[in-house]
Amino acid sequence: RSFQHVILKHSILRTALYFDRNGTIIQECLDPNFISINIDIHEFRSIDAITNEILNRDDLFDVAKGHVINCHILHQSRIKDHLSFHNDDLLTKDDFILFTIHHAVFDETSISTFIRDLSLAYQIDGPLPQNTNSLQYIDYSIHERLTDMTSSRNFWQSQLENYNFEQ
Repeated sequence: RSFQHVILKHSILRTALYFDRNGTIIQECLDPNFISINIDIHEFRSIDAITNEILNRDDLFDVAKGHVINCHILHQSRIKDHLSFHNDDLLTKDDFILFTIHHAVFDETSISTFIRDLSLAYQIDGPLPQNTNSLQYIDYSIHERLTDMTSSRNFWQSQLENYNFEQ
């Protein structure tokens, strides 16, 4: 539930990016009532093996459908008296939570916000407060599109003017 509350608060975590018929990239924030939250539960013996298996999945993300974040609950294999026992709702000290987040919607500065909001959602066990005045990714995207990039373009062209691209 905490993971779902974070996704509901941050529209970027339910954003689809795709090309229209003209080849223009479209960004669409999906309706929170119609999103599917991806939480996969795995049992493992080797953290490296299961992590590599997850990270190398071809279907890990589907940005065009807004599938940009996943939560993976990794339960250490639990064997007691030759009987396996497993409870998906309980985590032990040997279990892990792995989040996979597409780089198109998340960067290093997003980590602290994500962890803070996930912790808060867990503590209050309910929806996170919405700040309608806070900037969203779409606001930055619009601002960047309206910004005159002539000086930046000129700078980089001058820096790369004599660069040997073939080398």
